[in-house]
Order: sequence, then C-alpha cells, then structure tokens
Amino acid sequence: MKKLLTVLSAFFLLFFFKEVEAQVQVVIGTGNEVPTYTLYSPIYRFSATSTNRYSASNKIFTAAELNTAGIPNGAIITAIAYEQATGGGTDPSSNLEMEIYMANSTTTVPLSTSTAIGDIKTSQTLVYSSTNHIIPAVPGWHEIVLDNPFMYSGDNLEIAILSGIDGSSPYSTDKFDWIYTNGYEDYVIGAISSSPQTDATALSATTAQYKHRPNIRISYTVPNIPHDAGIASIDAPVVPVAPGLHDVDVTISTLGDNNLTSAEVHWEVNGAPQTLHYWTGNLSQFQTDGPFTIGSYNFPQGYNTIRVWTSNPNNNTDGFNDNDTAEVTLYFIDPLAGHYTVGGPGDDFASLEDAFDELNVAGASGPVIFQMSPGTYTDQVVINGTAPGVSATNTVTVRGTNGATFLYEPLASADRAAFHIS
Repeated sequence: MKKLLTVLSAFFLLFFFKEVEAQVQVVIGTGNEVPTYTLYSPIYRFSATSTNRYSASNKIFTAAELNTAGIPNGAIITAIAYEQATGGGTDPSSNLEMEIYMANSTTTVPLSTSTAIGDIKTSQTLVYSSTNHIIPAVPGWHEIVLDNPFMYSGDNLEIAILSGIDGSSPYSTDKFDWIYTNGYEDYVIGAISSSPQTDATALSATTAQYKHRPNIRISYTVPNIPHDAGIASIDAPVVPVAPGLHDVDVTISTLGDNNLTSAEVHWEVNGAPQTLHYWTGNLSQFQTDGPFTIGSYNFPQGYNTIRVWTSNPNNNTDGFNDNDTAEVTLYFIDPLAGHYTVGGPGDDFASLEDAFDELNVAGASGPVIFQMSPGTYTDQVVINGTAPGVSATNTVTVRGTNGATFLYEPLASADRAAFHIS
C-alpha cells in the first residue's frame, strides 16, 4: 500500500506542477454490433432480475490498435467509456460495486482462461473503485473517470473490470447491451456467477454469444515536458539464453517538447554498475531509437537482473521520471539438445515433468530425446504450449524402454489423457 500511495502521489504532483495538453478522446472498435444476449465486459447483466449479479472480465487492446488510434507512449489515460445500445441501468438500490485495473502488457491473444481474479489484482494497477457505481438508464457512452490516471507505455493495454451487485431484486432496470466489433472474441475473457467471486475465480467462461470485446472510448492527456529521455524497452538478451558473454540492447524514447539529441544511459547487472553509455541522435516527441548496444556482460548461469535508466537529456533536468528506468530478470541456462535420461537413479531428470519444465525455460537448440528408465509412472503429464526453439527440425521425442510403464488413473472421466498437450 505504501508503494501504491507513492506512485499515486507522483502522478498528482505531475498534474499539479505541470500544465497538460487538452484531453483527447479516441474510440477503438469500428463495429456497431448489438449483442443478442449480453457481454462479459464491462458489466454483465442478462436481465433486470438475473441472479448472475457478479462478473469479472479482462480485455486486451494491442499496441498496434492503440498506435493506429493515435495514443502515444507516455499518454496519461484519465477515463474510459463503453457504449450502450439500449437503456439498461442500475436500480437505485442495486449497490453496484466496481473495480477497474489496468496494465501495460506484453501478453498476446488468445488470453489465458486460467487467469484468476487474484492474478489480475497482483499484476495490474487499480485505477478505479466504487461501492455504488451508477449506470444511467439511457443509451450512449457511459464514461468512467479514473480515480488514478494511468500512464500508457506503448505496449499492449490490459483492462480488467470486477463488479458485483449487493442490493435486492430488481438488480437493474434492464439488461446491458454493450456495442462491440466482430472478430475480437479471443481478446476478452470473463466469468459470471450468482455468488461473490474470490481471488481463486478463474476467468474461464467461453460462452460464444457473451465472448465479444466491447468498443471502448479512451480519454487521455499528454504532459508538456521540455526535456525527456526514457527507456522504451530492454531488447537483448532474450530468453532462452545460455550463460556467457552477451550484448545488452535497449531502445530509447522521448516525451519531450524539445527534440532529444543527447542522453546518458546507465545500466547495472545484479546491482553492479556497468560502463556508462552516451547516446546521441535526434528524436522528436514520441519517437524511439533502437535497439542499440550499450555494452556487453558475461552472464553466469541462473537468474540475472538487468536494470537500465536514463539521465541528463540534452544536458538538462529530465522533466518526466516515470519512463526513465526499465528492468528485466532473465534466467540463463544452456538450451537442451541431444539425449537425456528420465526417471531412474542418477538420470538427468527425476521425472518427465521436470524434463519439460526445464525445456520450457531453457528451450531447444537441436532435437531432444527424453529416454524413460524402467519403472511405473503414475502421474499425468501436462505439456503447456511449445517450448522456445522447438520446431519441425528441433523435435522433442519421449522414448520408452523395456520396463517403462505409464499407468495413469484419472480422478474424473473428463480427464482421461495420460499425456495432455495444450
């Protein structure tokens, strides 16, 4: 909580001491589709008296979409709005509770249906909270002004909304029909229920007629900053990566009104300062330069944290510090290639699960064979996704041997697979 208050204080100080440009509004979603039923997001209401009073959703808007809409890196999002086709609204006694979270994200679609409410609370930033949110019973845009303005970094943008009605029936004046655009079903996940949801509630509902991402109107401002330099991204190394000497590559950005022509780029590895890099160029506001190499480092095996930050733009004080620093922690390990034994005393891996866990982290640099030792294996093997480096050439083979038996007894009839690949 102390860290959150510190971040919020920084934003309020930014708005108090700096003038900002006029607020800009953009709409993402060009379709005019009206749902036959309702949508998971922003708030699910199937009818005035539906007992499904609690809903949770998470949506993603890609960097390409936001860039096309004209939202720049460093924009401060102040409000969001969703458009109703009909006049469903909250009943005065509904006591609609709502929380909105946002995150700059590298998550891709489709969104994972194993995401839980607790995951959202820990990975995203709370930007709005109300214990009695009011939705007027009129069609048109319903705007929500954020309690805590959110700075967009240029990545994908995730927006999650948690809501619940704790009043008595009728819970709303009608159902809610949020206008949407076809083709973005995988960009939203949700969950609905008749009882309060917990942090363990997974946003795994996939009912097709509910699974549409609503159009959104985003309001934002851009601070007026004389001089600024920031780290847009740390681009290399990237996992999977072996221990050893690697270049460190970054991309620099600016929100400054004045063109950025010089800046200092500092960096450290595991807290140890490295040689300062002096950057020169000519970037106008919102432009980036990179990736470029700021140095190299001999990384040992295991976790290594790279921290990079800028200072002294144009030999002046940096006018906006929130974008100065980027940090990434990477696991350095040799990729797998060749023949590995599994399951026996002294084998390379104690279990097939351990073998695939390391493959997912380390990746593959050639064909991989997991040779099972004699024994009886009773666990279900779950393989999630494709490990880095695995391809039609760099194949992964699980090879049995005489005396190796898989004997998996499922607890549920719907989960009968000894090997489950997702």
